[in-house]
Amino acid sequence: WCAYAVSYNGKRWAGYGPTASGRDYVAESVRAALKKGSALRNRNASITCCSFRELRVGTSDIVYCDPPYEGTTGYGNDFDHRDFWEWARATSIAGTPVVISEYQHPPDFTVIDFWTRAATVDSKKTAAATEVLVLHESFSRALGRP
Repeated sequence: WCAYAVSYNGKRWAGYGPTASGRDYVAESVRAALKKGSALRNRNASITCCSFRELRVGTSDIVYCDPPYEGTTGYGNDFDHRDFWEWARATSIAGTPVVISEYQHPPDFTVIDFWTRAATVDSKKTAAATEVLVLHESFSRALGRP
């Protein structure tokens, strides 16, 4: 938890920044995590922190992935984006929907939602970034999306 929640900009061990602009980000993170965890437990959901290669899913599952965004600084570890998209594609085709949050995506994944937010460029600068939520076309067609 400390590696991400207390680190600067939520990046693993990226420095310590507990307060900024009068906000206590650590306390906010704790409150949000407790609230979300409670809501998920009440809905028979589980959260698993593992490599996508280790994840075992069935066709009654829905998978949400928030990988290190391609073209960003990541989280200090190597991440094979090509291998990840191949896994997401194969998992989807096998019958388990994989919903992915990213900035960019392969053409056979359809945007089902998007939002623009301020992304931190460095400690003093932000820029607008559009984050998308995508689903493989095999499932997006079922939702009536092109």
